[in-house]
Amino acid sequence: MNAMRITPLLGSKALTNYSIAGCLACAAWSIASALSVPEATSRALELNPCFLDFGAVQQGDVLRGNINLHNRSTVSVHDLEIVKSCTCTSVHISNNTLAPGDSASALLELSTDRANGHFEQILMVNYQLGSGLDVHHLPIQVSADVTPEVTIIPSRQLEFDSDEKALCELVVKSNGAAKVLVQNAYSNSTAIRVERLDGQGSGPQQRILVEYLPSKWNRITTNALITLETTSTIQSHLTVPVCIASPITH
Repeated sequence: MNAMRITPLLGSKALTNYSIAGCLACAAWSIASALSVPEATSRALELNPCFLDFGAVQQGDVLRGNINLHNRSTVSVHDLEIVKSCTCTSVHISNNTLAPGDSASALLELSTDRANGHFEQILMVNYQLGSGLDVHHLPIQVSADVTPEVTIIPSRQLEFDSDEKALCELVVKSNGAAKVLVQNAYSNSTAIRVERLDGQGSGPQQRILVEYLPSKWNRITTNALITLETTSTIQSHLTVPVCIASPITH
């Protein structure tokens, strides 16, 4: 066991949710665009709320929120649209043209199937005022803390010294109401043996034995991948990266 090290994954949250990096990149652009809007223009269209925090949710939940858009100006608001930064979100606006004093509602639906951990997204409300041709922008911020359906412990990269045999265990924990079962476990490297310990583990937990076999290491490949096939429809394939570190020579 002393030959095995565990090191943090770089950007582990980003790996679990392909959309987070894109959403945050869009967020930077969105906020910069919103700050460039003159005060009088930004007050022409009122958003209520302009921030939706869904709090703690379970992976697989569909989050829904309503936003009221109110034209406070003395001219029409037209070509009203909400631009999303993630394919996990859908938006429907009841009316894209508002006379002075009129309001419209926007329904947001967000799928959490591919989210994990803290999730943030910025949506941009675009519109034009009266006879002007300028497109104005207002941001809507959406956030949630998503508990994954399945968690692997440790949730980090496994590291083995190339010349020392080692054993370690992975614990697969179900976080939802239904227990998720590991149906198959394997590695793409012959130097990494993976075995399900059937009947081992209490409650929603399952144990997976991982063994590093230095005699089968080809001394070329330094990275491997462990794959766990599960009964989950959301996380049907879980992966754990493995690094085989060569000894330091002087």
